[in-house]
Amino acid sequence: MVREAIIEKIPSSYVLMAGSLEDRSLLDIVTEIEISKHSGVLKITDNNTEYRLFFREGALIYADNSKDSIEHCALSMIKKSGIISMETIIKSERKKNTVMKTLLETLIDDGKVSIMVYSKIINAVVRTHIIRALLRKNSNFIFETRMNVNEVQGIKPVTLNDIKSIEQTIYRNPDEARLLINSLYTEVISSEAATPYLSPRKSFIHSFLMTEYDFSRFFSMAVADYAEKKWSLKSKSKVETVLENIALYSFRTFTVIVLLVFFYLITMTQTFDIPNDNYSRQSMFFLRIRTIQSITLFESGQKKSVKELLESGNVRRKDLDFSKINVE
Repeated sequence: MVREAIIEKIPSSYVLMAGSLEDRSLLDIVTEIEISKHSGVLKITDNNTEYRLFFREGALIYADNSKDSIEHCALSMIKKSGIISMETIIKSERKKNTVMKTLLETLIDDGKVSIMVYSKIINAVVRTHIIRALLRKNSNFIFETRMNVNEVQGIKPVTLNDIKSIEQTIYRNPDEARLLINSLYTEVISSEAATPYLSPRKSFIHSFLMTEYDFSRFFSMAVADYAEKKWSLKSKSKVETVLENIALYSFRTFTVIVLLVFFYLITMTQTFDIPNDNYSRQSMFFLRIRTIQSITLFESGQKKSVKELLESGNVRRKDLDFSKINVE
């Protein structure tokens, strides 16, 4: 799994620059950071979301947003891209509760998602965050320097040339760039002769996963060709949209019910003889805490540590002692 960018917070950290992207372009800011070889985090803020770009000695090594973790975004991309079937996802959803792993970990361990595809997905997620940040021309920014920002395993740094290429793409075709970044899971209608890198009748992101291109290059090519009307996106009718939403919420409801039933059976049945069997008691409380972690992950999209569950009151100290789980 991806280890997200870790910033070493120290008293000597400070705000190096701040302002509005109306007065200064994001490309200029990134260029200055690279030339000066600063380490820190650049925050792009609007009313709804904060995009964070992490730099290590001037190199842009990672990007995320304030709403969703990279693991959540990667799993969402896997589900919506169509690279694996909904049946496979449902089976893995059931299995993850028995092996005490996240759905993403289960899919990878079972070989449903290869390491190569996963690496491609997480790098695409980072680059979509950067593109969305570049599209926010009226947002505020702040760059906070830090003594050290650790490298992120599995993420390929984004070069300044990549940023320049994306910025030029947005400058030339802003409407098309905005449309495509918001249509990653929409079906492509194209001619293989005109756009051989796109897969007809597959989602835009599915087409990307089938190529060897970096997402920045793939996105820039697709925007340019879309502007020249070499390909298009399938427009969905209202009926199709409603049916998709019904299917999505039905799946979520089914998963919640399964988790609740599973949790009930663990906590309320008398399967284990708690007073006379210390091993069974430890197993039961261990399973209970791991199940609470799974439910919390499903509801929030973020995996909580046992310590965080304890501090939030979701897990009792007494249960933790019985489970023998190490808090640290």
